[in-house]
Amino acid sequence: MKNLVLFLLLAVSAVAVFGQARTAERLLDSTYSALNNGNPPNGSVRHCTNCRRTAGACSAASVGETPVGSDAVRLGGTWYCSSHSSSGGGGSSATITAVVREIPSGSINGSNTSFVLVEAPATGTEEVFRNGQLLTISVDYTISTATITLLVAPEIGDSLVVSYDTSSSSGRVVRETPSGAVNGVNGTFTLAAIPDSGSEEVYLNGYLQTLGIDYTISGATITMITIPETGDYLRVSYVS
Repeated sequence: MKNLVLFLLLAVSAVAVFGQARTAERLLDSTYSALNNGNPPNGSVRHCTNCRRTAGACSAASVGETPVGSDAVRLGGTWYCSSHSSSGGGGSSATITAVVREIPSGSINGSNTSFVLVEAPATGTEEVFRNGQLLTISVDYTISTATITLLVAPEIGDSLVVSYDTSSSSGRVVRETPSGAVNGVNGTFTLAAIPDSGSEEVYLNGYLQTLGIDYTISGATITMITIPETGDYLRVSYVS
């Protein structure tokens, strides 16, 4: 009984550390078809017992294919599977390629501008949010390997979180600027590829927009319900 209590205390400590680094909840084993049971929020992490990785996203192992378990993270309504290899013991060893809402290390005190991530993001995959607003590289911050430097120091009470991929083969397109004039008249914008259903994240001036309220999408075409004004900027992340 003493050993059991010690094990549980260690497990709780490990979960607390994981949650602090990645701010994503690690859930129980799940099959591919049950990943969305309970409507888990973005950032949830599960171990999928019969998933395979296809262009970064999760899919079910085919009939006759030996499934190799994979960690899966939910981002933008889509489950992304880690790269994985068989452990030979009935389980798997895996490395998450999508990191969601990590809180980087570094003091938020009104003067510090340097913050460090657990891992170095693949080039161009980072999404840096200050107080919920998506920041723009070179305008709001710079990045060198795992270090993010903000051009304006965050104030006490501000929040800073970062989502990123550790592999460039994750299949995500990050912060694409769609084609279309931002002039206070045009409301139609076109992406370079057609997003997987429900995977798009549309940002206007850094703020996440809501499907059906702020925009609609058909194929690669996004139609803004409220026309962006001259000087506004539109960015879209998605899986294709």
